[in-house]
Amino acid sequence: MNKLDLSEQLAEEFGITKKMSEQIVNRFLATIEGEVAKGGRVKLSGFGTFTMGERSKRNGINPNTKEKIVIPGMKTIRFIAGNQFKDKIRKKKA
Repeated sequence: MNKLDLSEQLAEEFGITKKMSEQIVNRFLATIEGEVAKGGRVKLSGFGTFTMGERSKRNGINPNTKEKIVIPGMKTIRFIAGNQFKDKIRKKKA
């Protein structure tokens, strides 16, 4: 499922237009992105938590030249699944 599929499914379930549903999904995602980009945390009970993480710089090897390089540190996005979400996934696998 992609973002368009999600918007279409929500539009159908809630009886709203696809355009309105797409705007809601886009706004929801933009809100999460904005909060995490500020260094905040978004916790959706039962689903999970989005936070900003940081990777340290590390040594690597250029696969083309076999030359040793330093890979710079960077900010990343972390998602930690909530217990209810984990439980649903585990039940599907069993």
